[in-house]
Amino acid sequence: MSADLKKRVLTKDVISVCNADFPTPAMVEFIGDLGFDVLFVDCAQSRTDFALVEELGRAARVSNMASVLRPHSNEAGLINRYLSCGMGGIQAGHVHNVEEANAIIEGVRHWDKGDYREKIFVLMVETKDAIENLPGLLKLNEFDVFYFGQND
Repeated sequence: MSADLKKRVLTKDVISVCNADFPTPAMVEFIGDLGFDVLFVDCAQSRTDFALVEELGRAARVSNMASVLRPHSNEAGLINRYLSCGMGGIQAGHVHNVEEANAIIEGVRHWDKGDYREKIFVLMVETKDAIENLPGLLKLNEFDVFYFGQND
C-alpha cells in the first residue's frame, strides 16, 4: 500500500486521507469502503495504544488503504515500534531543522522488520524555524510529503 501511495504522490495524484478521531477496526473498514486512500492515525493527540494501532493498520490494509501515523514523539524506538505494528508511514511533527529530520531517518534505517524505504514519510512544517529551514528540508529525499500545519 505505501509503495503505491508513494508512486501516487510522485505523480501528483489526488489522495484522500481520513482522520478518524476515535477509530476502531470496523470504522476503518467502513472508511475504506467509502473510497478513502489513507487512514491517518493521530497518536500525538489521542490515547491510541500499540494493540489498537496494530488492528487499525491491519483493517486499513484489508480495506485497501495505506496508513500514516503521527507519533507523540520522534524518538526512533517509538517510530520503529509503530512501523512494526504495521503502519504504512509516519507523519513527523515538531521538526525544526535538517538535523532533526536526519535523526528521524537515521533512526528508521535500523528498523529490523523490513525496508524503511517502502514506508511513506511525512514531515510537518509547523514552526517559524521549520519555515526558515525549509530550503534545506526540501532537499531531503527520504521525506515524501511536506505537510504545512494549517493551525500553526
